[in-house]
Amino acid sequence: MQKLLMSEKGVIGSYYTKAIQQERRSMLKHLKMIAGIAYQDNKTKALIKRIPRNAVAVVCHRDIDALAAEGLIHSQVKAVINFNESMTGTYDHDGVWKLLEAGIPVFDAFGPKQDLDHQYIHIIDGELYVRNNGTYEKVAEVFQYSFNVVIQRKRHAWNNLSEQYRAFVNNSLTHAEKELHQFLHPIVQLSLRKKMEGKDVLIVARGEGYMDDLKAFKRLRGKKEVVIIAVDGGADGLLACRMKPDFIIGDMDSVSRKALTAGDPQLIVHRYLDGSSPGEVRLKQLGLRVDAITFVGTSEDVALIFSYWAKANKIYMIGTRSSMNEFLEKGRPGMGSSLLARIQAGHKIVDLKGIRHVINENDYPMPKLVALPAFLLFALYFASPKMELLITIILQVIR
Repeated sequence: MQKLLMSEKGVIGSYYTKAIQQERRSMLKHLKMIAGIAYQDNKTKALIKRIPRNAVAVVCHRDIDALAAEGLIHSQVKAVINFNESMTGTYDHDGVWKLLEAGIPVFDAFGPKQDLDHQYIHIIDGELYVRNNGTYEKVAEVFQYSFNVVIQRKRHAWNNLSEQYRAFVNNSLTHAEKELHQFLHPIVQLSLRKKMEGKDVLIVARGEGYMDDLKAFKRLRGKKEVVIIAVDGGADGLLACRMKPDFIIGDMDSVSRKALTAGDPQLIVHRYLDGSSPGEVRLKQLGLRVDAITFVGTSEDVALIFSYWAKANKIYMIGTRSSMNEFLEKGRPGMGSSLLARIQAGHKIVDLKGIRHVINENDYPMPKLVALPAFLLFALYFASPKMELLITIILQVIR
């Protein structure tokens, strides 16, 4: 997505005009009435897995992040109703913008949270109704987002950037100092290290645009062998690209059962310092064999440090988080452990985030199934004078 041009005076550029024009068309289409079956979940990523096409998504998600927005767009929801603030303006993010750009109206609902799962809902004139025994009952008032509102909140986030950045850095440094001792000793068993020592590793996490980056990497790597580590739900993205992980590392809250068993990956659950591990309980209930690593920080940090202490050669990373906005989107006010992990393993890291923007499919050889018709056409060209004339005429028309 194109980025807005920001300045102290506000938002400028042709993209602003384009957005307002699109907004007018969208508002005329959606402002009067929204109606449909609602599907609700406290976790947006869980809702995305089960919501049918053309349903109304009901969430409780403060500052809807870009990854969640991409999932809702992919699910082709009719609208999004949020019993929290979809964009606070505390920091800049593109979640609501992406939804509006896809033609999906976004509403914040005010008042006590309601259970609307599988209910027929109706929004009209800023009010949310539920159909009950043939009549409609008002359950909340709603506020509809527009491009103008998003731009205003982006401006507020921009003006608040220095303060937010200072708080984020202070938090990161404070926690990095407390957690430093965790990074001074190996966390990898010798038996596991042998599987990765001296080899290139690919770590895949569910970050914004990770699927497209993964497809670009797949074209780029050719026959290059890599050990693949999925972080939680990144395993499902790998399967969608017809790739199977060798390891799955994380708290296992967003990875499907299919991904957990496809190709018999090594499962390593991220156990928190207090000893809790909900993912470990889930895997044992499924009858799956699992190892555990007790460590600070995010599961992405665990995957990175695991690869580092296993003496991996190069560590390619797709979908992992490394910026303030990305951590704030996940509700983390700092990145102390991630900072330490990047410092420690940085000389091995090749971060491929955004590689989709620089890889052109035309730069790489055609797949065999595409090349075969071209070969047959080439053969026919020389097989018959009439066919040669016909193909010559076609090529001239195409030019």
